[in-house]
Parts: sequence; C-alpha cells; structure tokens
Amino acid sequence: MTNSKDKFYMIRASLLRKSDQEVWRAVLVPSSFSLLQFHVVLQDLFGWKETSGSFHYFSHGKMEHKVYLEEEIFYQHRNFHDCPEIVYQTIYPEECDGWVKRIGPGLYIEHTHPHDPAPLFTVNHELAVTNDELTTRILRDERLYKIHHVFDLFPHLFYEFDHGLDSVPSFRLLLSFEETIISAPDDFSTDYSLFPVIIDGQGECALPFEKQEVFQLNSMQKRLNCSHTEYKQGDVNKCYLCHRFEFDCPKSNSQCAQHSSETCCAYCICNPDVKDSEPYEHNLSMLAWEQGLIALNAERAKFLEAMTNGDAFQCHWIENDGGSCGFCHNIGMNC
Repeated sequence: MTNSKDKFYMIRASLLRKSDQEVWRAVLVPSSFSLLQFHVVLQDLFGWKETSGSFHYFSHGKMEHKVYLEEEIFYQHRNFHDCPEIVYQTIYPEECDGWVKRIGPGLYIEHTHPHDPAPLFTVNHELAVTNDELTTRILRDERLYKIHHVFDLFPHLFYEFDHGLDSVPSFRLLLSFEETIISAPDDFSTDYSLFPVIIDGQGECALPFEKQEVFQLNSMQKRLNCSHTEYKQGDVNKCYLCHRFEFDCPKSNSQCAQHSSETCCAYCICNPDVKDSEPYEHNLSMLAWEQGLIALNAERAKFLEAMTNGDAFQCHWIENDGGSCGFCHNIGMNC
C-alpha cells in the first residue's frame, strides 16, 4: 500500500531479442519501491517464475553504449569511457564473482584481488585485462536502492533474468523511464492502494516449458495485486517479500522461514539494515568508488613491484570482513 500523495514512475519494459513480435509492458510503479520490489513486478509482468537456481540483476554498463548505440540510448551526463559497470543485485559477499570492498551503504567495489598475479573475473565480466590491471565494477544493493534513486539520474536501466537451466536462455529487458505521475486515486480505474498498476502491453514471453498466456490487462493486474498482498502464517504477519523468498530466508534468519518469528529476513521490506539506511547520492558514490579504486591500485602496484624485483612480500592486506588476506593465505604467502 502506498500514500496517495506519493510519486509514481511510468516505466516501459521491452524484451531485447531478435523476433518479429515486439514484447513490452508499461507499468506505473511507486518511486519508493526498491529494485528488489521492482524485480517482483517484472516477474509478474512477463509471467516468469523464480526457482532456487535462478538469478537476476539490474545494470548500467559501458558495453550497453556500444550494443544499443543505434537505438540512440545515451547517458549524456556520464563519461562512460571512465565510468565502471554498475550492477544492482542482492549482495552476499561470499557469492560474488570476485572480492568485494565496502565503500558505502549498500555500495561495494567488486574487484579481482590485488595480490592475484593474473586477475580476471570468471563469470560476468568479458573484458580481457593485462596482468598489471585490476578488473572492477560497482555493486549496489537492490534492497536499498529505490526506483527514484535510479530513474532520477538515468533514463534507462537493463534487467537480466536467468532461470538457472542450461536449456533455457536468459531474458534481458530494457527499462525506460517515460514520465512521472503525482495523482489522486480517482484518476485510476483500479484500486489505487494496489500499486503497481499495469497500463498497457503487447506480446507474450513465457518460459519454453510454460503455457503462453494471452496478454490481458485485468488478469495481469490481479496477478500484481496478489503478489503485493501481505501474508499471514498463523499469528505471524509477513511482508510479501518475506513470503515470496522464504526458500532463501535461512541465509539470514531461519525463524523467518519457519514462520516462528516476526524477525526480519534479508528480503523483508522492514529489515532494519535496509529500512534505516539511505544510499549515497550518485556523485558521492562515484567519489567513494574513485577513492576505493586508488587504494586498490596502490596495493596492486606494491605487490607487482615486489614480484618483479623478487623481493619477499609482506602482506598486511585486510579483507572486507576484517580478516587477513584471503588470497595470500590460500597460496601460503607470508601474511
């Protein structure tokens, strides 16, 4: 439920694939929705279903400028030659491709280790680098960053959903901001408290092994309403995100998954780690990235100099969790 005086963003979600059929949805989303909440909206809009093996993320990246240049998608306020890839996802440092350095609330640099002789990401990074370079990107926690944090700065965002099966291709969406709406409940035919609201759409895009549904506004709105309704198990109230992601709740709180406590899980809208935090403004987050990158590159240069000169390297690196250098410890170097 949202405040009737809240601000709402009209977002057009277009499926990016080579096809004669155009597939898109236009939806009205509260500006206060987190990107994790928006992920749930997108799942409903396109009829996709998550599994324990599926994953998703939102992104801005340098590669998008090259791929979609013909569609005149530009971020003219950014110098994308100097700006890193920005990825929004639910962040668990132990599940990241590389190493992470926290630089702000819900803000991390994911990087190859400065003490790795040949750093390369193994999964989501395709750019080759030389041995003296670090591979980096910015991670932002999708639970903390909200719709307005993104679309007040960027006209476009990319979303990718992978079902987790080798036989099923991943889906990629272009999310385009269209307009901001501040309006009264009477302006909408549906119950205003049950946002988000589907406005229009075209085409179907179910998973290959699922039934294709004909696009209908009313049935899709009912699906959205159902997904965003509070859930109650016995005497315990749960937000709809706790209920939706209950198979993942043990990552943070097993009592939440067992419905034996109202204590928040990692996905809960009321989780204090998210509810009571506010991300840096964009300029400050980019400054934090630059300063963090300087520290990483300085450590990298010190390590390479010792390796080049054949000197004994005394490692004093401290990891994000406060522990000693994980890389040097793993290969038996002196830490």
